[in-house]
Formats: sequence, C-alpha cells, structure tokens
Amino acid sequence: MTNSRYGWMNIAARTVTRARKKALKGMAADDIVTLVKDAGLKGRGGAGFSTGLKWSLMPKDESMNIRYLLCKRR
Repeated sequence: MTNSRYGWMNIAARTVTRARKKALKGMAADDIVTLVKDAGLKGRGGAGFSTGLKWSLMPKDESMNIRYLLCKRR
C-alpha cells in the first residue's frame, strides 16, 4: 500500500477496474451493485453518499427499455 496522499484513489481505481472486468464477463445487475456497495465507493459531491446505494435506487422495472444513470466529472 502506498503512503501517498492519494493512495486511496489508487485503491478505488483498482477496485472499479476489477468490478468492470467482472461485469463484462456476464454478472447480473444486482451482483454488480452489490460489488460496488461492498467496495465502499463514495460519491465525490462532498456528502460521502454511497455509489452502490445510488445505483441500487435505479428503477428495476423491466418494461422500461432505457434507463439513465447520470454522472458528472469534475
């Protein structure tokens, strides 16, 4: 583990990369959300809101053909 000031960002980036690789291999949507929740990722808006919780709030209605999750980059 690195002692740099931004070491936690490197850890989070590696976690997201692993999650993305698993997701691309056919994970179910709920399993992806659970993986993100377990990783403890937080939003960058200042409130520390759980990214996994945000993703779990997406509508699960299968009749909806298109769903959007908006993310902004600073």
